[in-house]
Amino acid sequence: MNFPGRLSPLVAGILLATSASVSPIQVFAATDTQNGTAGTAGTHGTAGNPGTAGADGTAGGAATATATTTNTDASNTATAYGGAGGYGGNGGQGSPAGADGGDAGNGADGGTADATADTEVASGNGTSSAIAYGGNAGYGGTGGYSNGGTPGDAGDGGSNGGNSTASAIVTNTGSGSATVSARSYAGNGGNGGVAGSIGGTVSGNGGDGGTATLGTVSGSSASGGTVNVTGLAEGGNGGSATGTGNAGDGASTSLIDAVTGSTSGNLTLNQTVTGGNSGNVESGANG
Repeated sequence: MNFPGRLSPLVAGILLATSASVSPIQVFAATDTQNGTAGTAGTHGTAGNPGTAGADGTAGGAATATATTTNTDASNTATAYGGAGGYGGNGGQGSPAGADGGDAGNGADGGTADATADTEVASGNGTSSAIAYGGNAGYGGTGGYSNGGTPGDAGDGGSNGGNSTASAIVTNTGSGSATVSARSYAGNGGNGGVAGSIGGTVSGNGGDGGTATLGTVSGSSASGGTVNVTGLAEGGNGGSATGTGNAGDGASTSLIDAVTGSTSGNLTLNQTVTGGNSGNVESGANG
């Protein structure tokens, strides 16, 4: 039956369903993750009279990660991993009996890491997260074995863990919130190598921990949105040593008003700092 001036129930249902549909809200995010190249290990010495020396490792590569946008992405994340330092090669064995062992190679430094996330939005909420991990330094090699001769000296651990820097910014020109997090973790110093047996006396020293710093860490909301800003820096640990080797120093770290924020609404600022630990020792000096 037709009803002049009225829609059929089927058509009305279709129109109602169409008018009730809502397009999904799109939230874009930019992510940048960078990895520094790992250093290569030193080649081992060869057996002989005397044994040959092990080679030093090579340094880890630097990493720089950047995620920066203006009015395109509401959330940006940057993560950087410094490359690990290469291990020192072992000294070659003294052969035949009575031959001296070869000295070991030294470990290499860890690579630096730098991460920056910067978000600017005119509407909605903005988030930035930056994390930087300095590379760990390589371990020293083991001195070459000798039976009746002089054992090889151990290699030192990489002298420095990789330094790290993290920066994060959110600029919200509207009324939405701003959430900011920057975390910086420096790399550890390398462990010293072990003196060659039998009777080796020269053990490798541990390397020092890397330094952790923060760059700009800031959030703002122009029209009263909630702002939360967090910054963390953790210094690297010193490398350990055996025998007479000395431990590496843990890195000291300091933050003074390292995070900032502005809004007429709720504002929360947090900063956390942790220094690195000394490496362990047997009869050598503490870091």
